[in-house]
Amino acid sequence: MNIIIRDPHPGEEDSITISVREMTENVSRILNILKGATTLKVHQDGKIHILPTSEIFYIESVDHKTFVCTDTNLYQSKLKLYELSDTLDADSFLYANRQTLLNVNKIMSFAPSSNRRLLVTLTNGDKILISRQYVPDFKEAFGI
Repeated sequence: MNIIIRDPHPGEEDSITISVREMTENVSRILNILKGATTLKVHQDGKIHILPTSEIFYIESVDHKTFVCTDTNLYQSKLKLYELSDTLDADSFLYANRQTLLNVNKIMSFAPSSNRRLLVTLTNGDKILISRQYVPDFKEAFGI
């Protein structure tokens, strides 16, 4: 794979061109990063907030509602969990279990738990359980 970086001519807009023969997993990952949302529209107290995704600790689906958790606030999203998963940066947000997307940049530590699960402690002290189904993806993301 060749990567070419050049300075645009004066007055020329920044652009990215990707030429591929085949859509591979690596190319898809690059596209997800490029397309990844950097903000998310969330709701709280009848107001719409524009939330930087870097502030999100985790996103949880409870009773068919989607909640976005930050260090200090709890918001609601109109999108389903799988829709958020498709729009967020796949390298930063991983499924912890069927109900929870986890921002891996907010992880402080993790340890084995019962039944081959992992218990993750976030930098704000919250604890999230990684189910057995998602442990392999989690370990791959951390190179374990």
